[in-house]
Amino acid sequence: MSNQLKMEHHLSQSEAPFLEEVLRYSDHPLKAFHTPGHKAGLGLEQEWLRPGLWAQIDLSEIGALDWERALIKAQKLAAEFYQADQSFFLVQGASQGILAVILGAFAPGDKVLVARNCHSSVIHAIVLADLLPIYLELEFLDDWGLPVGIRERSLQQALMANPDCKGVILTNPTYQGVAEPLSHYRELIGERLLIVDEAHGGYLGWSGLDGLDAYRFADAWVQGTHKMLGSLTQTGMLHLRGNRIDRVRINNSLELITTTSPSYILLASLDSKRRFLATTGTELFRKNIEMVMALKKNIAEPEQTQER
Repeated sequence: MSNQLKMEHHLSQSEAPFLEEVLRYSDHPLKAFHTPGHKAGLGLEQEWLRPGLWAQIDLSEIGALDWERALIKAQKLAAEFYQADQSFFLVQGASQGILAVILGAFAPGDKVLVARNCHSSVIHAIVLADLLPIYLELEFLDDWGLPVGIRERSLQQALMANPDCKGVILTNPTYQGVAEPLSHYRELIGERLLIVDEAHGGYLGWSGLDGLDAYRFADAWVQGTHKMLGSLTQTGMLHLRGNRIDRVRINNSLELITTTSPSYILLASLDSKRRFLATTGTELFRKNIEMVMALKKNIAEPEQTQER
């Protein structure tokens, strides 16, 4: 960054280079094959398109708002939808949830098994929590060189070599879009903790795809709701299920790392998106699956498709 600034002839306080850059992009929008999932606003609910709304609800903890009661109810609705025992709204991305759950679930010196394709926030949390990571071997597609997940044999061998490990941290789906059934991992892990980074898989729990739903197998799972589901950037959710993780410790770790001035715009975005998904999401996802399968078939059999 400093080298780039040195190349500038001068700086002017009348400029707003970052604002100007994002406005330049908005003036010439591209097809949005990227996050966030609302696709430049096309996937936002109608309320968010009201003129001036964003400025009007950029609020803080004021007396006219019963924000605490509303947030508790909103998170309970999210927990019900995602079939969790408790859910937390995140305004610092899925990374916030990863940091909180790892800091709260383990003690310094604990040994954990970690997928080699983990997000950087997992590494950061391991450092902060003073844990000992044991990395798991990934399986690759030979023809493509793409990682597709953890080999069951690799996990089994690591568990046998480290019987004192306290938990396993997996990324599912992978950054290449491969989702593994979690049932056989749960069987191998036994009573140890299973934490799933589901940042790109917030739809899996209600997708109808067998065995991919984290709520049946994970003790905690974290979603980047903005990535695929279309809430605003920087929003996510942390879900807990069962009694193997102390929820008081998770609450404490969240307080430790969370801003004391959370954006009400972001919190409202999470609540809005949960409502949309709970009332409409299953049918939309079914249609998306049909389109994906048709596209897959067309790519695999292009000549037959053209003939038809």
